[in-house]
Amino acid sequence: MKRKSYIKQNKNLYENAKLLLPSMFDEVMSHQERVLNHPRLKDELHKMRIAGKPLRYAMEIFEPILKKPYASCFKQIKDLIELMGTIHDHDVTIVKLQDFLHELQLFNKQCENKKEHVSLNGLRKLIYQQKSQRTALFTEMCDTITSWKKENFREKLFTPVK
Repeated sequence: MKRKSYIKQNKNLYENAKLLLPSMFDEVMSHQERVLNHPRLKDELHKMRIAGKPLRYAMEIFEPILKKPYASCFKQIKDLIELMGTIHDHDVTIVKLQDFLHELQLFNKQCENKKEHVSLNGLRKLIYQQKSQRTALFTEMCDTITSWKKENFREKLFTPVK
């Protein structure tokens, strides 16, 4: 469910921040349960990341007019969005590497002479490393989101806005 937030022309920048940022944050977090509970739903993680980009950019715009504690919250949001981007990069890389592995396996099957076979060990190791790194980053992301729920991050995020 996509929520649309619009700038109110009759409001100043500060008042618009109070109106826009909470709904934008809620839009990002609307994906959290599916993302946290289903690590293999890469598209859902990607949707959450895409929803986070407008929030990040809006926070950059509003940062100069908001209080100091806001900067720490903004950094955490920015870091989370970047972390999601890195996880997405691993997801894309893993698929490409697996496709390449499959092509090389087909090549090896067609070779009559075993000496012409291409070694797949390095590629398999690289895929394993990518998956391990993705798992570690995904765990870090989940820990961050879980800590936000425990610490009532949303309230902390918008306290300087009130």
